[in-house]
Order: sequence, then C-alpha cells, then structure tokens
Amino acid sequence: MLFDSPAYFLFLIPVVLLYWRLSHRGQNIFLLLASYFFYGWWDWRFLALMIGSTSVDFLIAQKIAPTRSDFNRKKWFVFSLVLNFTILGVFKYFDFFAGSFLGALDRLGVHNIPLPLIRILLPPGISFYTFQEVAYIVDVYKGRIEASRSFFDYGLFISLFPHLIAGPIQRPGHLLPQVQRERIFDADRFFDGIMLIFSGLIRKCVVADNCAVLANAVFGGQFGPASLRGFQRLQRYCPRQRSIAGFPLYGQFPPALPRQSSSGFLASLAHQPEYLAS
Repeated sequence: MLFDSPAYFLFLIPVVLLYWRLSHRGQNIFLLLASYFFYGWWDWRFLALMIGSTSVDFLIAQKIAPTRSDFNRKKWFVFSLVLNFTILGVFKYFDFFAGSFLGALDRLGVHNIPLPLIRILLPPGISFYTFQEVAYIVDVYKGRIEASRSFFDYGLFISLFPHLIAGPIQRPGHLLPQVQRERIFDADRFFDGIMLIFSGLIRKCVVADNCAVLANAVFGGQFGPASLRGFQRLQRYCPRQRSIAGFPLYGQFPPALPRQSSSGFLASLAHQPEYLAS
C-alpha cells in the first residue's frame, strides 16, 4: 500500500474520520489495529513476525526496569538484543550469504540447487521497527523511560503506520509519551496535514514520476547517442531530480495523520535534515 496509491487514501480517510469518534484508549487501539492492517496489506506473514517481536520485547521490558530487584535483568536485556539482531540479520542478509554459499558449492561441483528452497523474503520496514524496539529496550534498561504497562500503547509506538515503512526511527522518549497522552482536535493542524499530503503528491506524481520517464528514455537511448554532452547532463540531472522530488512523499506524508490528530506525532518529520539537504 504505497502512499500515493488509491488504496492508501481509501484506507486513510476512514481511519481519520473514525479516529475522532473514539476515546483516547479507543484511539490507540484503533490506530494499532489500523497500523497492523496497513502492514499486513503487504503480506500477513510479515505481520505475524512483527507482532511476535513486539510482544516479546514488551514482556522483557517489564523484567529489566532498574526498579526491579531481578538478578536476571542483564540476561533478559542481552537476550532481547541478541533476538532482535538475529531476526534482523537472518531476514536482511540470509540471501546474500546463501548466494555466496551457492557459489562456493558450484565451484566444488555441486550444481542445480533450487534457489526458492533457501531464499527468504525481506519484510518491509524490518530495520525501522527492530531498531525502534532495541532503542526502547535500551532506554528502559538504563532507566531513561518507564516500561509501558499497556501493550496497546507500546504496540502503537512501534507500528504507527505513518513511519512504519519509510521511517525514520523514533526515540522512545519522543514518541511514546505522545502515544500515552490524550489528543485534542485542532483545525489548523488538521489543515496543515491536508496541505502536506497535497504538496507531497504534487512533487512525487508530477515532478518525480515525470523525471523518471525522461530518465528511462535517456538511458534507453530513445533520444539518440548517449555520448552527446546534453544527454550526459540529462543522465545526471533526471535521476537526481527524481530522488529529490520523491523525498517529500515520504517526508510529508508521514506527518499527515499525526497533524490531523493534533498530537504532534512525528511533526518533526516534515523538517528532517536529510530532506532539506537534498
């Protein structure tokens, strides 16, 4: 479900309308379920992995707070780190090592091993939510924040859909308190959110996508020999402008629902330095 797809707007509009008809606790539960639906849209098997990882870290956080006189605090802390990084490493780098392993077997005379048997799909956003879980575990262990007593609050902090796929990673001390506070409707912030969506759409669909068409034509040789100086400039210019114009889709869409919820959720995303530097 891409941010510029019709499916996303069919998802976003009912979420925003229903959100304001609920109490604070109802809002968090509803946004958590909406975020799980958003993530599961890609593949429900990836959703099971994220929920499982979130549940384990939620339970471990209860055991590692500095206020607990549990001698196994450090063991639980290390276990959480090893588990999270192992899951990330397996899904992110298994294919790389599997390819190297197949190459080694091929040189040893073992051929025709079917790749589908050892290939693992990479779940979208796994790096973002894994590092966010690790940041939470570290902050709880060091006493910087208290362990959340509500799975709904913690689960929403991890999986809030505006930042789940595109990031960036949110510090627990920044986002979690916003999840736990009540939100009040603000018409000005709601309008700001709509403008962010509109601006991001224009830059992505009008500028970036058309730069992509031009860049593909240039690299495909449809404008003549690529050795001409003008085409060399186009080869450099079009991909760069496509990237620059495409950033606002992910830099401005994520704050849209937060702005409309008037809570300050991820509002800093609109001013991320990497977007401005581009």
